[in-house]
Order: sequence, then structure tokens, then C-alpha cells
Amino acid sequence: MTDPIDKEKRCFHNGGRILLAFASQTDTAKALATRIYEHNSSMCDLVNLAEIAPETLEQYGRHIFIVSTFGEGEAPTEARPFAQALDQSSINLDQVKFAVLALGNKQYADFCGFGKHLTQQLLRQGADPRVPTTELHCNDAAVFSHWWQKLSETFGIALEPDMSDWEVATVMDTEERTESALDLVFYIQCLEHEQATALRFKPKRKNPNLEPFVAEINPAPSNPFTRIRITTDHTKVDKSGTAKLLLSAQPGDKWHVQVTGSKNGD
Repeated sequence: MTDPIDKEKRCFHNGGRILLAFASQTDTAKALATRIYEHNSSMCDLVNLAEIAPETLEQYGRHIFIVSTFGEGEAPTEARPFAQALDQSSINLDQVKFAVLALGNKQYADFCGFGKHLTQQLLRQGADPRVPTTELHCNDAAVFSHWWQKLSETFGIALEPDMSDWEVATVMDTEERTESALDLVFYIQCLEHEQATALRFKPKRKNPNLEPFVAEINPAPSNPFTRIRITTDHTKVDKSGTAKLLLSAQPGDKWHVQVTGSKNGD
């Protein structure tokens, strides 16, 4: 019988380094993994699942996977030998912590199928999901940014400089929609905005032609919901088009936000 104290002392061949692995069909997953690696090369090893065996997973105590799905829930072509070998393996991933970002397209019935299957196989081998498996539809920038922030909180990896002071805001509802104005209700996770009077918004997808837009918060915001009003007058002032996008927002849309004004003058 294994002593619990000995179990806590498991040592991994690659020490405290993080396995940052990708499986890509069109290089999207590889590009996202590379973005993270460029800011964390001192603590991560970037690998292609197509080039390793399942036993490599035993050498690391922390795993980050970014994987695409090809066709109807299958692994990318080059990664299929790894996926098949993992299904048949009996490796020991006890005490391994992991996170999976599953890429896919909702037009397919088995959306993000390989990412979900990979998660189940890691669980079967005893690994611990420290970040819930996240599904990414068509490379949604806001979802990727939020997931990266969760990785930072969990594994201590660095963020891109532009991400460090932005939060993800989700449109919960639209109120009093007219031809000239729209009241938006946002849920902003982890944002301390009780003292905020204004927020800076930028689109979820990077576009060099769109500039961040500042909107005042409606009086007495109800935490955790924040209300702003966008009008056609805003669209006339904002020549880049960000305010126009906000005016056409729908529930479920995601934006990046940043506090830019507060009651105490910060």
C-alpha cells in the first residue's frame, strides 16, 4: 500500500516545467500555443502531440493542451497516432495537473470532440483538471484571453502585456433598444468596479482599425452587473466603429473591458 506522504513527493523528470502541447490541422492551435510559449519559454516546453508518445506526459507535473478537432470529432490528422496510443495506454498521470483548450466549429455535430475526448483520457489516467476544459469556437479572441488569464492564475504563467489589465465582459441582456440608443447589461468577472464610473471597451477580435471606446457606467450599478448606454451620438464621435459594434450587441457577445474612471479619481 502506498503511503500518502510518499504520494505527495512524486518527482517528475522535467521538474517544475510545464508541458505546452498542441494538435493542429490548419496551424491555429499551434499559433495559439506559440503565443503563450513566447511569453513563457523559461517555464514551458512547446511540443507537437504528433511528435511524442503518451509516455512523455509522465515526465511533467503540469500540462497545457491546445487541440483542434478535425471532421466529426476526430483528432487532427498528424496527431491521430498519439490519440490512438493514448486510448490504449496505461500511463500514470497521478498528481498531474492539466488544462485543455478545445478548438472547433459549431457547425459540426461533435463540436470540439477531440478536446473533450482528450480530457476524458487524461482523467482516466488519473490527471487533475485544474482549469475546466474550455471550448473555443472559430478562434474567439475573448474566450482565449479569458482562458489564458485562468492559466495565469492556476499555473503562474505570464500574460501578454496587453492582457494584464483587461477583463472579459459578457453581454447578459439588452434593454430599451431603440433606433438611436441601447442599454447594455454586462457581467464582468473578477472586475472590481464598485467605484468605477467609466469603462474602456475593445472588440473581442483584434482589428487594427478599431480603437477602444470609453463609455460611462449608468448610476448605481448592481454588482456583478454593469449597465451602460450606447447611442447613435457615440457612433458619430467614435470614427473607428467600436461604438457602432456595441450598438448592435446581442446577449452572449463578449468584449474586453478596462476601468478608466473611478469615484476616487484613480
